[in-house]
Amino acid sequence: MIVTIHQPLFLPWLGYLDRMLHADLFFVLDHVQFERRNYQNRTRIRFDGEARWFTVPVVQHSRDERIIDKQIDNTPCGADRWWGSRHFKTLCYAYREAPFFDDYAPCLRSIFDSRFERLVDLDLALLELLRSALDIRTPMVRSSE
Repeated sequence: MIVTIHQPLFLPWLGYLDRMLHADLFFVLDHVQFERRNYQNRTRIRFDGEARWFTVPVVQHSRDERIIDKQIDNTPCGADRWWGSRHFKTLCYAYREAPFFDDYAPCLRSIFDSRFERLVDLDLALLELLRSALDIRTPMVRSSE
């Protein structure tokens, strides 16, 4: 049996999904310390031909917070706009010419319109979208459970 374990990531890279695809069981390591400036709440996207950071704002209480406890900062920023709607618009612009983007845009909109309280819940919702799109059926277990 091949068991793989990895921390939840915001829009994970292809290698993460490949590990999951080739495992018999995948553990989401969500009970460990949140790492600032890591990929748990950010990723890089292609925007106007350049790689740019794409970050979910989080509330910083202490350095010792666990991933499972990390809260998203859902404070509106200017004119009642909040990060989720801005992120979805950014993805639409960045990938407007990408094949199949329109097929997944409604699901992405639904996820980014949801006001998740915890980062892990957002990360897992996006992971489920990717698993579904790539037909990855590896059983998944959260280490906190």
